[in-house]
Amino acid sequence: MKPNRLTLCAFGSYAQPTTIDFDKPNQNLFLITGNTGSGKTTIFDALVFALYGQASSNNNKKMGSILQSQFSSYETTPYVELTFTDHGQTYTIHRVPAHYQVYKRGPKKGQRKEKAENGSVSLTMPDGRIYPPKETNARIEQIMGLSKEQFMQVAMIAQGEFMDVLRSNSDDKKAIFRKLFHTDIYQKIIDQANERKKKGENDLSQFKTRLISELEHLELEDPVLMAMRQTIVQNQNNDWDGYIQQLEIALETEKQEKEIWIEKEKKAQQERDHYYSLHQQAIQLEEAYQSLSVANAKKAELDAQKPSMEKKQTLIKKTEQAWELSHLYQQYTQALTFYKEVMDSLSQAQKQEPILHKNMEDLHQKVVREKTQYDAWMKEYHTFEEQIQRARNIFDEIDHCDTVGKQVNEQIKQNELNLEELSKKQTTLKEDFDAHQTIVDAMKDLDVRKLQLENQKQELDVWDKDLDEIDALEAKIKMQQGAYTNTSFEHDQALISYLQLSNQFYDAQAGLLAAKLEPGKPCPVCGSCQHPHPATQQEDTITKEDINEQQALVQSLDTEREKIAYDIDAMTKKRQELIDAHAGDFSSAYQMFEKQWKQWQDDQKQYQNSTKQMEMISSQLTDLETNLLTCQNRQQDLSIQKEKYRVQKETLKKETPFESLFLAEQQWKIKEAEKSKKEQSYQKIQSAYEKAVAEWHQITTLMNKYEQEQPQRKQLVENTQFTFENKQKEEPLEDWQTYVKQYTKEDVETWKQEMDAYKQSMTTIRTQIQDAKQLIKGQPRPDLTSMEEKLKAAEQMLSEISQQAMRRSQRFENNQKTIQTIQVQWQHHQKALQTYAMYDRLYRQLSGNVSGSRMDIETYVQRTYLARILDAANARFLEMSSGMFELRMKELESAGEGKNRGLDFMVYSHVTGQTREVRTLSGGESFMAALSLALGMADEIQAHASGIQLDILFIDEGFGTLDDHARKQAIRVLQRMSTGTKMIGLISHVDELKQAIEDQLIVTKDNKGSHIRWQIS
Repeated sequence: MKPNRLTLCAFGSYAQPTTIDFDKPNQNLFLITGNTGSGKTTIFDALVFALYGQASSNNNKKMGSILQSQFSSYETTPYVELTFTDHGQTYTIHRVPAHYQVYKRGPKKGQRKEKAENGSVSLTMPDGRIYPPKETNARIEQIMGLSKEQFMQVAMIAQGEFMDVLRSNSDDKKAIFRKLFHTDIYQKIIDQANERKKKGENDLSQFKTRLISELEHLELEDPVLMAMRQTIVQNQNNDWDGYIQQLEIALETEKQEKEIWIEKEKKAQQERDHYYSLHQQAIQLEEAYQSLSVANAKKAELDAQKPSMEKKQTLIKKTEQAWELSHLYQQYTQALTFYKEVMDSLSQAQKQEPILHKNMEDLHQKVVREKTQYDAWMKEYHTFEEQIQRARNIFDEIDHCDTVGKQVNEQIKQNELNLEELSKKQTTLKEDFDAHQTIVDAMKDLDVRKLQLENQKQELDVWDKDLDEIDALEAKIKMQQGAYTNTSFEHDQALISYLQLSNQFYDAQAGLLAAKLEPGKPCPVCGSCQHPHPATQQEDTITKEDINEQQALVQSLDTEREKIAYDIDAMTKKRQELIDAHAGDFSSAYQMFEKQWKQWQDDQKQYQNSTKQMEMISSQLTDLETNLLTCQNRQQDLSIQKEKYRVQKETLKKETPFESLFLAEQQWKIKEAEKSKKEQSYQKIQSAYEKAVAEWHQITTLMNKYEQEQPQRKQLVENTQFTFENKQKEEPLEDWQTYVKQYTKEDVETWKQEMDAYKQSMTTIRTQIQDAKQLIKGQPRPDLTSMEEKLKAAEQMLSEISQQAMRRSQRFENNQKTIQTIQVQWQHHQKALQTYAMYDRLYRQLSGNVSGSRMDIETYVQRTYLARILDAANARFLEMSSGMFELRMKELESAGEGKNRGLDFMVYSHVTGQTREVRTLSGGESFMAALSLALGMADEIQAHASGIQLDILFIDEGFGTLDDHARKQAIRVLQRMSTGTKMIGLISHVDELKQAIEDQLIVTKDNKGSHIRWQIS
């Protein structure tokens, strides 16, 4: 990045628009000079504000309305505009700080507004595009590749700030390096280790709480164990392993006691079961005695009922015999009644048969006459019916012709609509076809455009490769610049040695000549005869060969340096040629190509779509023409059908005598009514005849039936009479009718049930008596009271022993479970303790909380960056101090003693060979050390931000503390740094610098603000 132009307006001390053209100086090293407070540092403030929206100071972050110039009115909008070049691309930033304005109208016109206006920023890209405002700040930092803090360390060596860095302690340096090199990850590692350590402490506390909670669940009787538990709970004893072992021993003792009581419980259970068995047997024997006593009493009752039961059995037999005789007598009387009825009915039928037969013959003759008349009339009826049916068919066909005719008319109308719709659709499709044809004609150059885009893509690929080559060349240039710096340093050291050897050689020659001088004789060098101060002869003799050898080394290093410079120049030219070969921004060009390629793809899709649509429309038009022809043909067919049905209707009307179907139906109804009367008359005579026939057939059938039944009925009377009389003879019962009147069949059934119940009760009682005697078997009657007392005593003993055994078992199980939980929790506690110890050691080691090793890991890592910074810084510091000093870090072995001093600086003197504190340097030496440190840090930051090429450096004040020699050495180092494209601006009011540096930006200040002008060599 290299600034080209910087414009300030109403910014800081610059009231009027002021433009600084950084391309104007002829030399890359220039001086920004002016009196103190004239506005020199404000220039760098403006440059930093343009890039990052803040002024340059890290200690006093000036931003917003504080940057608005006090030398201009509020009507002037403050702004800073920076144009810079990065990797051959030119960017412009226009940034307005927050500022106050005045009211332009109203009662407060001319007064300052209470609220400041918001600031704004715009970024103009190389292709002229304005970057989106919301993303501008991020894009600027992306282009720069540096944060504001990093840019301040690389581009600006501020007045006094690096002196503070030089003399600050390690903790302050660590905070600075953390921002620059992003080493905060190591502090996060320390914090993470501390968090895990704290978590470990918390886990240990939780496990301890759980262990103590579990101890409270133990049911202890041993006073020793109870006392130990109390001491552990109160943190007076931490021998958890010993206590757990004691608990395990006590648990084994409890287990043995539990088993003893379980054995006692088994014996008590057996004894109780024995008495329970005896008690149950006694109960059964007592129940047998009681059952026998009850059964004997019941049997005595049944024996007393036996005579009455025998009388009831005799009554049952006579009553059943009486009811059987009654049944046979009823059969006889019923058969006699039926026989008399048949004889009476036969006599009655024989009287009616001749009358019914004559009536039937008379009605038959009348039916024959009526039938002849009815058939003749029905013949006329059927002829008329055929005429009516024919008329119906004709009128149905006429209606059909009317219906079909209407349908044909509707179809004709619909077909006309279809023809109209198809015509409109045909017109629309032709218009669509013409529109797509226009698109296709307009895109006939697609192939040519594609070829052009492919050529453009090839050019972009070449450009992309050239950009990669540019990056590679920049890396090589940077590497060669470092080699050039090292070789130049070696060359200067060799040259100094050569000059020293030359001086010593010539001094030695003068000593040799002086040794040969004689008083009064002329000197071979100056010709004087007086020799007041002859040169002394040197002890160490320098030979001409020594000088020549050193001169050859100087020439060799000079040749190597020129070769490196030539290589740098060649690579720089090659890089510039590659940059010049491609005008504009690659990203913008590639975006433009992608936009054109996407447009071509969209056009290609539209072309293909239109072609496809044209094919579809052509197919649709063909189908449409076919449909149109079909509709036209159908229109002709429908017209023919319409005429056909009209003619058919007229023909049908001539084929029937009826004018209408309604008149035909009216005549048919009259004929139907007449037919109904004829049928009713005929049916009436026919029904009377059929009824007479049925009555005659019925009477003759009954006569036949009665004649056939008469002998059977007579025989049945004789048989039932014989059966009844024969039964009386076999089982004579004189008063059977008395029994039937006195007793019912239900009474007999009740007596039978009572007899069955009596017999069943007798059988049951006898079985109970037999079972009771079988169970007793001569055993004496038991004493239940004594048995119950023994059983209760055994149950009481079992209950007491069971409770004791259960209490022992529950206590054992509770203690066993609790001890197991304690063992598991103790194992977790031990694992957590190991984890805690590991993180505790890790945290103390990483954070530097170990006695004798107070350096944390972040400091240790930062020492790597600091070592590289010091390598670059000492290359300058040695030259500025004429090889006297170099900066070193505190030795690693002692950097952590007492406190963290891992980033503390020491200064090594090549004159004394001693290392001392950096604060012992003089003011000028401290400035050279701080300047060297700043340059070294800038090199490391730029190297750390890979791909960044910063071609600007400002150094603010400090040169006034240097003597002439140191100042010349410092300027020579800076002049060497400013070779190539890098610009270095010295901000100083020291007059000696004005003589040493020709290109100067002179800053002045008056009552109207600051002003600048260039003074060019």
